[in-house]
Amino acid sequence: ELEEFQKTPSTQEELETIPLLEISDINKNPRPLISKKSQVENITVLHSDIFTNGIGYVDIAFDCSRMPEKYHQYIGLLKYLLTYMDTDRDYMELNMDIDLNLGGLAFDTGLYVSQSENKIKLNTEIHFKALNENIKIAYEIINEVILKTKFDNEKRLKELLEELKLRMNRRIVSSGDSVARLRAMSYYSKAYYLRDQIAGLAFYEFISDIVDNFNEKKDEVIAMLYDTVKKVFVKDNMILNFAGDGENFEKVKEYTVDLKKNMFDSSDDFKEQFDGWKFVPQQKNEAIVTSGQVQYVTMAGNYNDEGEKEEYDGSFFVLGNIMRNKYLWNNIREKGGAYGCNCVIGKTGDGFFSSYRDPKLKESVEVYKKAPEFIENFNVDEREMRKYIIGTISLLDTPLNAADISGREFTNYMAGVPYESLCKTRLKVLATTPEDIRNLAPKVKKIIDRNNICVVGSKSAIEGSRELFKEIKELR
Repeated sequence: ELEEFQKTPSTQEELETIPLLEISDINKNPRPLISKKSQVENITVLHSDIFTNGIGYVDIAFDCSRMPEKYHQYIGLLKYLLTYMDTDRDYMELNMDIDLNLGGLAFDTGLYVSQSENKIKLNTEIHFKALNENIKIAYEIINEVILKTKFDNEKRLKELLEELKLRMNRRIVSSGDSVARLRAMSYYSKAYYLRDQIAGLAFYEFISDIVDNFNEKKDEVIAMLYDTVKKVFVKDNMILNFAGDGENFEKVKEYTVDLKKNMFDSSDDFKEQFDGWKFVPQQKNEAIVTSGQVQYVTMAGNYNDEGEKEEYDGSFFVLGNIMRNKYLWNNIREKGGAYGCNCVIGKTGDGFFSSYRDPKLKESVEVYKKAPEFIENFNVDEREMRKYIIGTISLLDTPLNAADISGREFTNYMAGVPYESLCKTRLKVLATTPEDIRNLAPKVKKIIDRNNICVVGSKSAIEGSRELFKEIKELR
């Protein structure tokens, strides 16, 4: 009887006895943006005055948006070398100092697309958290790492590059969906091309080439690393973001001004190169052959026509939830046997469909191509629609700790997201109807019709779908 009960689906009447929020129960306003912007010594400063239990959360960003293209991959490389190479002391002693005094210190890259200006901002960023009494120590360590890292320790440099190549190779084989997604979107998008250069397949190929030809390239690489540090950590390009109380905020501003004094001056010769670089779209439609036996299949595109930018429709948030949990789940996950599936259509008009650890390839591409038809015919009752809206709001209202709040403030500032835009999007999510979803079908069709495809997967599956690709290459 128990087995029969488990196999018998619940009736509609039984399902409707389950309590469900009303849309009117949901707050119509998004979380407020709380950071206050100011200037100190020509440094843009953001402060979130929130309770942090005696911990200071600090982000220091250096704007690299207009750096010549030859530096991009070295900007991506710095995050894997800074704090992991000797300064005037051994790197192990340095890291022991970090571990004993800080809650974490990381050099990173950040890439943002301004919604209002549609401009790309590329940062080198330093993130750390520490007890308020140890924040000064963090600044001393940062100053040491930037000014005194010894990139000419060839043995240590080679070790780190070999470790990085191995880690990235394993990640591509075991979790290649993010790599395939970045690569497919890099064919047509300047922002995603940059992301691919500093964190995707292009970056992996850059590292692989250095490792495979280390003796021939080491002098050039070392010289470029020193040069990149001097071009990145420049006095004129700093932004500070701090979450914590007002008293410690004043101290952090002082420490940041002192740090700025030790940073590099902009060279007049180099300033003349700060005229940007031209991105040339190139639809490569690649297949990356790995030793794995599953696929990561991506199709991507932008629904905006060239030279135009349509206003973003907040219903896309709900559509993404519907596609992930209904259409793709049923066809890619349950019928196709993939471990996962995804669909996101962002505020810049960029969208993608992807699968994770997928035994299929060609069949998944066909599922993506039929998505506009599903959307065009989408129809559910009010209760079912409400579930999708509630699920979407739950993604927007994920609980945030102090570090998350600080990061949200910084990201929204860098991307130029006004609070009014967040309000408008949320209200549209709450008001989304099946008709609104159906009206998105033409835009999704545009994304699919762009036909940007990238697959990471097994040789047999890729060879069996050769007609989908312009280039097939093996992961080195």
